[in-house]
Amino acid sequence: MTPDPQIQYKSETGNLAFISVESQRLTQEYDARVMEDMTTREIIDLIDYDSRHNAKWGIFMDQLPNGFQKNEDLVIPSPEYVKWLENKVESIKK
Repeated sequence: MTPDPQIQYKSETGNLAFISVESQRLTQEYDARVMEDMTTREIIDLIDYDSRHNAKWGIFMDQLPNGFQKNEDLVIPSPEYVKWLENKVESIKK
């Protein structure tokens, strides 16, 4: 039986193979008005949260999968998992 690559990835790295992007955040943008009454710490936390959940993917509505429903979270493979899989395939080819 072939081991599940997601489980193998988790056991080797300690990381999950997929990340979930909250649907309410997929098209949300922040501007100065949103941050007007926030403390510096709140602004830093907001930017950090947004970066970890959305920004590094650069997700836009026209790039979402066809079956995506507006109120669903988007679950996608992490870039690290994809790279790990590519390395596994390369090592098998050798």
